[in-house]
Amino acid sequence: MPNFAVFRSSGEQELRFLFGNPIARRPDYELEAFNDLLGGTVKTPVVVSTPPTQNPDYLPAEPLPGFAGTAAPFDARGWGSRKRIRVRQPGIQSLELDLEVLSQISSGDLRVVQQGKQLAYLSDPEWTVRELKPQVSRLEAKEPSLSLWSLQLPKSRLPILNVHCRAPEEVFQRKALLYEMAEDRRGSRERRVLASSVWRRLRSDQSRRLWLSPGGYPKSDVLFLEIGNADNPALRLDDFRVQVRVPRLVFKALSGEDLWLYYGNRRAGPPQYDIRLIASELFESPKNPAELEEEEEPLRPSHWWTGEGPSGVPGIVFWGALGLGVVLLLYVIARLLPGTDSPRDPQTPT
Repeated sequence: MPNFAVFRSSGEQELRFLFGNPIARRPDYELEAFNDLLGGTVKTPVVVSTPPTQNPDYLPAEPLPGFAGTAAPFDARGWGSRKRIRVRQPGIQSLELDLEVLSQISSGDLRVVQQGKQLAYLSDPEWTVRELKPQVSRLEAKEPSLSLWSLQLPKSRLPILNVHCRAPEEVFQRKALLYEMAEDRRGSRERRVLASSVWRRLRSDQSRRLWLSPGGYPKSDVLFLEIGNADNPALRLDDFRVQVRVPRLVFKALSGEDLWLYYGNRRAGPPQYDIRLIASELFESPKNPAELEEEEEPLRPSHWWTGEGPSGVPGIVFWGALGLGVVLLLYVIARLLPGTDSPRDPQTPT
């Protein structure tokens, strides 16, 4: 359906029609008083005499002007891993997390850091779904009425949305159970059920796939699918797929110099940035795709409670001074203890 712009003009001046600004907001003119007048006025069609051309006065506008994007200083202690972020051009960036990062984060322990300061970010509500093909093996079940498959994932602790597979049989009804063997606090392995369903198929059904949606994210990298066959032959399952929820971080970065993503700190919670107050403007702005590079070697913790001290020549001095301090402390304690007299012989006369 065509759209028309109605405006008033004397026809004596040159008019220009500007378009193509994705960050411009819809105009809000005070024309309510002229609605009746415009509705009954004869309108003259305007013919565009020239094809579209580049605006010679065009200057790229800075996205979110007045908002620098930086937040509080960043303390790298306690963060286990980091990856460099590659930025193609300045502006609003959209960074998709990879499986390596997803497997090491818990509840928001992510920080975008540039030159020692945090860059405020928000998680894009329109996250991506990636589909993986696990390595599938048919296993021997404990009971003859059961069929068992193992699904090897590339990483553990992935945010799985769905697990689905296909069966060529046309008429059947089976009980399906998806679980993992997870370790409890005592280190024992026990079955942890992730999803269950009754899979029913008739000739008239178009879908030939079983869909299972885990109620929680698995902790391990191996899933097990158990099918209860009762007194029926086992199903011939194939084409196993795993759908993973992949979030994207949206932030403002004017350069890619010294830009990092830190993650893997279970003590850190989700950040609280003021950028959430302009979330709609941030998500509506044009975004540049940023990328993660390969993970660096795990960051070595420097906390005193890790039990790790310095190495090399400074380490020799450190441990030598520590040992000398312990010896001096024991000597002082020994001097402060009261002395003990030797017992007298009761038969010795006084």
